[in-house]
Amino acid sequence: MVPGFHHAHISLCRTTGGSAVQGQLVGKRFVVREFLGAGAEAQVYRAVDQETDHEVALKFQFARGPETVRTYRADGENLTHAAHLGMFLADVRGVPEVYWHGRHGERHCLATEFVDGISVQEATSKARPVRCVPTLVATLGQICETLSVMHERGLVHCDLKPENLLISARNDLLQILDLGSAEFVGRPFRGGTSGYAAPENLDQLGPVSARADVFSLGCVLIEMTTMKLPYGGQEGRPEAGLEPLAAGDAALIPAPLRDLALRMVAYDPDHRPRDAGAVLAELAGRLPRLGDPRPVKAWDPDPTARYRCCVFSEPPPAARRAKRITSCPVCAARIPRSRRPRV
Repeated sequence: MVPGFHHAHISLCRTTGGSAVQGQLVGKRFVVREFLGAGAEAQVYRAVDQETDHEVALKFQFARGPETVRTYRADGENLTHAAHLGMFLADVRGVPEVYWHGRHGERHCLATEFVDGISVQEATSKARPVRCVPTLVATLGQICETLSVMHERGLVHCDLKPENLLISARNDLLQILDLGSAEFVGRPFRGGTSGYAAPENLDQLGPVSARADVFSLGCVLIEMTTMKLPYGGQEGRPEAGLEPLAAGDAALIPAPLRDLALRMVAYDPDHRPRDAGAVLAELAGRLPRLGDPRPVKAWDPDPTARYRCCVFSEPPPAARRAKRITSCPVCAARIPRSRRPRV
């Protein structure tokens, strides 16, 4: 394990049981209800905001254990860092809203919007692997829409992985979680997850760039389609010139996305798309459109619905047939005449 990195797919670690704070009032506002799980640095609970009666996700720094004072302090600082960046991105719909951050006893805490849904990791585990191109493109498209705003503001997530990507059951919106490792372009790399971190950041010496997120997102795409990570899920820097995947594994990536996926995980950052906006531009022609049918093997929640529904879709160009869509095939709402596309 590389120092400063988490192992890939750690979802529960350093857990000491989730009942210690259940029922307690945190920040004079949040009543802790249910333990949801834990990551490398914190435990997550479902809580109720007494001011609004809404559910929130309440993240707690782990209770003091055998780790060093420096490690314990760093875990707390990461929660504070995530809170500040969450507020910096408060107007971005693909990032859960931050409601509060502070302390409960010695432990740092962070309250954010509670997103009920499934992670890309869970959805991929059920499909094993994902073959539906519209689902793949819509998933990447939604991630890139949010990530491109972050990149435009000079922010790099640095820890994109399937368990940090959550699809809401309420509105099919894909949310990017966990900003604790995020950093601004040019700043030192804070840490990430082995197997998804870009090679240039594995020694934690180089500054971060948007191309590091492109690499991580390429890893997510390749894992969804092949159930493998590029470069053997490296924990140390792979050798320059090494192919990211064996030819047989690369052939498993659906043809429309194969070239893009392999360029996203290129060893040399200069050979990757420059940022999430560039990836989104390459996906644009393949994104689902208003009126497209629901994929046969659609996920539930379904990331394609965000593009197929009238509430979110821009009307596609008029096609050759004269039939008009007058109501949305996803939400059944009547579409204003000015937005009705021909199909």
